[in-house]
Amino acid sequence: MLRFFVEAYKQPAIRRFLERLHDLDGAMITDLPRQGRVLYKRLGLAFSRCLGTEVLWGFGRRMIPLWKVIYGNLTRLEAVGRQLRADPRVVTACGRLEREAEAVIDELAGGGTSER
Repeated sequence: MLRFFVEAYKQPAIRRFLERLHDLDGAMITDLPRQGRVLYKRLGLAFSRCLGTEVLWGFGRRMIPLWKVIYGNLTRLEAVGRQLRADPRVVTACGRLEREAEAVIDELAGGGTSER
């Protein structure tokens, strides 16, 4: 399963979590669902902030939220992705999301669930 998240569907945070699972004791593994419920809200908020990032888009070159660009172009996400990867606002927003995902993974794998 780890190989899938490394090669086919690159998700660094998920990969790190899977790598840490073998270090958890039974009690920590049993508590993962509870911790996950607490941390899911935090991760969801970070994802929402990322999707709310304003990007310059369209023929009129207007600022619109990233989520509108994504949902409005579902059939051509590969082409859209190439353009968005060059947008510094998207790069910054994705970096913030990745850091928050890393923090959630660290907290989940470490047994803590403090809410931010």
